[in-house]
Amino acid sequence: MFGAPGEIRTPDRLVRSQVLYPAELRARLAGYYRGIWIIRQRLFQHLGSVGFSWGRGGG
Repeated sequence: MFGAPGEIRTPDRLVRSQVLYPAELRARLAGYYRGIWIIRQRLFQHLGSVGFSWGRGGG
């Protein structure tokens, strides 16, 4: 019986992996890029707080 409570609708692992992988990959990449963005923001905040200048020279 398909769709029974507590059962996987597609029991074939190969079919499940091929169908679900793109969505899982997108979710993982979204999390990865969100983490990169947070780290970048924190780095820029830190550099600004210590007086770092992006210019080349004595400023």
